[in-house]
Amino acid sequence: MANQLNSALDLSGHTALITGGGTGVGFGIARVLHACGATVVLIGRSEAHAESAAELGDRAGALAADISVESDCDRVVRETGAQWGEPDILVNCAAAKPVSFDGALNQRMEDWQRAMDVSLRGTYQMCRAAGAVMVEKGRGSIVNISSIGGFRPLGADMAYTTSKAGVHMITRNLACQWGPQGVRVNCVAVGHMEAGMAVDEDVQDLLKGAPDFAALLGPTPLQRAGTPEEIGWPVAFLVSERASYVNGAILVVDGGQLAL
Repeated sequence: MANQLNSALDLSGHTALITGGGTGVGFGIARVLHACGATVVLIGRSEAHAESAAELGDRAGALAADISVESDCDRVVRETGAQWGEPDILVNCAAAKPVSFDGALNQRMEDWQRAMDVSLRGTYQMCRAAGAVMVEKGRGSIVNISSIGGFRPLGADMAYTTSKAGVHMITRNLACQWGPQGVRVNCVAVGHMEAGMAVDEDVQDLLKGAPDFAALLGPTPLQRAGTPEEIGWPVAFLVSERASYVNGAILVVDGGQLAL
């Protein structure tokens, strides 16, 4: 059959920066993009991102950075270009998630600020740093990882969900600004995951032990949590040429939670 469509997601020749790529959803995304042929560079503050890059093997690297610091964001983009090629894919998966089951009156403002510094400011700063390279080249794709909490309150996660609502607006604004320059900016809003973002052990224990934890997550029509790779494949689609007309979208990948 002439002009038969090739259904494969081929990301060969692309370099992807992934913040928060060492664990959980971020590493699931890294695994999928790497499997599709991309060179992946994992950005994180802990040793986990370097260990995860080593696990991937060839076409994988790691750089240490705190994305709440603007100079760190600029540095990792420069170093990526020098070592692995200028990035034409950026996935912002890093986030800070303070938890307070006592509500807003007992929310520590330093925890609130940390959520804003990483989840919101960090996302914006990485978009600016990598976006400058992409706009100059006239091509590129950015995917910001958000949450269904960006659409509705999730009780204890007020700072986190507020920051994610902001990520939605960052995505839409940059999509409008950079679309004419050939740079697409989209967002994936995730629901309950088997392996979510990396949080401190005491926070993990708090979440698991909370009597209303199931209520916070809400029911899922598929009756299970998602896997990191199930976020990775939609991201791979969005950064590929298969999604060449998708810009400014917020793709919900939550097993149907928001549909209820």
